[in-house]
Amino acid sequence: MRKHPGFTYVIILLVSVIGMAQLLRIFERPYYSLCFDPPIEDFKTLESAFFFVIMTMASAGFGDITTSTRVGRWLTLAVACWGAIMLSLLFTIIGDIFFLEEHLLAPLFLVGETKLAARTVLAAL
Repeated sequence: MRKHPGFTYVIILLVSVIGMAQLLRIFERPYYSLCFDPPIEDFKTLESAFFFVIMTMASAGFGDITTSTRVGRWLTLAVACWGAIMLSLLFTIIGDIFFLEEHLLAPLFLVGETKLAARTVLAAL
């Protein structure tokens, strides 16, 4: 994670999205096909399951696709919590990219002091 944080993040995100989408398809498809006439096709395709998982991870979801079983609702709760963790990890990685270490801050302070000295000399002249 320390050497390649972006690559590691993308791998973890892809594995979790694929895994959670498959789990939701396993637990939700039989319920929808048995209880509704005509059957609702929310989790029939992997694409709709990916859409549901990504929207739930990134926000509270749109509400156009919902889970109906108890296991599906618990999985949705887990997806939402995991999404909050993944978003905070993403913002941490982005913050680390822009973080300057102590040895890199010294030249910036020197440039600032040089500009201030130049302005002072110009104002005195």
